[in-house]
Amino acid sequence: MRTTFDADADAMYIYLSERPVHRTVQVSNRIAVDLDADDNLRGIEILFVSKAMADTDFSHIRLELPHVGTVELQLPMSTI
Repeated sequence: MRTTFDADADAMYIYLSERPVHRTVQVSNRIAVDLDADDNLRGIEILFVSKAMADTDFSHIRLELPHVGTVELQLPMSTI
């Protein structure tokens, strides 16, 4: 697993797989999840990270995603 941050877009992407994206599910105006061809979770995009979530601790992320289920991630703080 790896993460990237695009400062210009103020977006963080959490890669859970390197498989090609087959479809994207928009969860909210700030969160989208990418699924592979087998509907496995491929990655999570979080927009407006520094502005909207400046005080958020991203070392633990729990998402309840419609049509996908619950996703819980433990991330080292240095990846953000």
